[in-house]
Amino acid sequence: MKFNYIILVTTVFFFGSCKLLTGISNPKEKSKEKLDSFLIRIGCDTSNNYVFLEEAFDSLKNLPYKPNWPVGFRPIQYKVFNSSGSLISQYASCEGSYKKLKIFETFPPKNIWPIDSTQNFAADVKMYRNYSGSKLNLDAQQAELNIIIYWGTWMGKYGKGLLKELTRYKKKHPGHKVIIYKVNVGEYFVN
Repeated sequence: MKFNYIILVTTVFFFGSCKLLTGISNPKEKSKEKLDSFLIRIGCDTSNNYVFLEEAFDSLKNLPYKPNWPVGFRPIQYKVFNSSGSLISQYASCEGSYKKLKIFETFPPKNIWPIDSTQNFAADVKMYRNYSGSKLNLDAQQAELNIIIYWGTWMGKYGKGLLKELTRYKKKHPGHKVIIYKVNVGEYFVN
């Protein structure tokens, strides 16, 4: 009996995807109201909430996440730009636990691996729109740190945890102007 249980657990572990084990599901189209309701429920505000242009999202799938990384989109991630618009930090869940890496113990957040220094805030913002499809007029100089986080209701506890952690990080540094831009991934697209 115990042997059968071990076989069953092993089979589920090897054939079950990471999604199954982490609580991540497949993205499904959702309304703005449902997305806002999710953010409110987990204690995040609904300001600075944006969506991808569909073709921009598709192009990210064909680019490396960081220099010398394999091609592919990492959905649970954030990028930090300074007031000059330069990328100064970038993190995705595939880099390890942000708690163990102690990323949020410094201002600005630590960066673990080399980043693409050619990325900038103005170019990044061109990939996003508000829910009605209008272009964004955002300026990096509005804040000391401009944090863009990719999020979705389908990302399970890791995506929700990162949203909450960034909200706490902003509150922990009241002497600094920090703006968090939340970009929904895969639940609401603009063509």
